[in-house]
Amino acid sequence: MTQLTTLGDDAPGEPRDDRTGEGVDVVRGIVIAIVLSLAVWATLAGAAYAFAQVVLAATD
Repeated sequence: MTQLTTLGDDAPGEPRDDRTGEGVDVVRGIVIAIVLSLAVWATLAGAAYAFAQVVLAATD
């Protein structure tokens, strides 16, 4: 079988010894949570805007 090479220093599946990787994972998780919450907020704002447009069109 052919072994795939990696771009990093660590071999695939090799555990990291340094604790900086855990910090990066935490920051990445926080960024993902913020992006998802902004997406939910934008979806709700769009739905509220569409509902307001329907109400305004119906009451004209």
